[in-house]
Amino acid sequence: MSSTSTTTSAVAVAATADMDAQPSISSPMPARSTTTTPASHTPAHTPTVTPSRSLFSKYTDQYVVPAHLAPAALQICITAFPLGLVAGLVLPRALGFLVDRATSLVSSNDSANAAQATTFGSWYTLPQLHLYLLAWCTFHLLEFVITAAYNPTRLFSDSFLLNNGLAYHVAHVAGLVEFGITATLAGPASGWKRPGLSTLVGLILVVVGQSIRSLAMIHAHNNFSHIVAFRKRDDHQLVKTGVYAFTRHPSYFGFFYWALGTQILLGNPLGCLAFSIVLWRFFAHRIRVEEKHLIEFFKDEYVQYKKDVGTHLPFIP
Repeated sequence: MSSTSTTTSAVAVAATADMDAQPSISSPMPARSTTTTPASHTPAHTPTVTPSRSLFSKYTDQYVVPAHLAPAALQICITAFPLGLVAGLVLPRALGFLVDRATSLVSSNDSANAAQATTFGSWYTLPQLHLYLLAWCTFHLLEFVITAAYNPTRLFSDSFLLNNGLAYHVAHVAGLVEFGITATLAGPASGWKRPGLSTLVGLILVVVGQSIRSLAMIHAHNNFSHIVAFRKRDDHQLVKTGVYAFTRHPSYFGFFYWALGTQILLGNPLGCLAFSIVLWRFFAHRIRVEEKHLIEFFKDEYVQYKKDVGTHLPFIP
């Protein structure tokens, strides 16, 4: 063997030895296994994966309105839309007035109050009107919403209680006419129609009346009805707790002072007098008729309840 080949062989052996001395770098990819899975381990059937239905399709299927209920749904939409529209239009002005009043009370700045009084233009820009319209729309919307949420078995498309009769709507229209005429004749900036103590008193009565009526509907649950019951249902129970421990007829109590508060809020002396007389006569007769049937339903239990709890309506024990 020549020296050249001997040298080459020595270099090759040294290089091989040097490579063996270096730490080996493994490949990041695992080596492919050469073993074959036995036939017995192969699944006999691969299940077919069905694509899940979208949440949207599930939602629409779950809440689809049956065809026979479509007319009622349409009536609900036609009623709710204008109520919500009017409430949305007057809400900014009503809230702005309340914020301004709260700010003026905190600052006690006479100049700020005087400047505020000059911002009122025509009678239809007065904040009392916007507060009244907001209260009226809220009342009728809540009648439907609370019935749907807490008494769904007695929910009707006219549960907004807009079918209170012609006299109800004539009374409220008359109140608006009185407000418009007196505000126009006296002037919006006059002391008579300027927002003041009567506005605050009326607003408090509206809020308290609405709250008590809504609580009565919620607490009575399925025992509440917009119509006087002449026959006792199997699930009818006498409710004596909650707001019913304060007054026997909290829904009537709430409505009476809510309606009276709307006229005080508007500063309508004739409206206050007319509403007081008409509502008192209505509730005096209705309570007398209703309690006659309640005594038939619950016997001595209601007689004792009537002795213990009053109505807190004027001259109606």
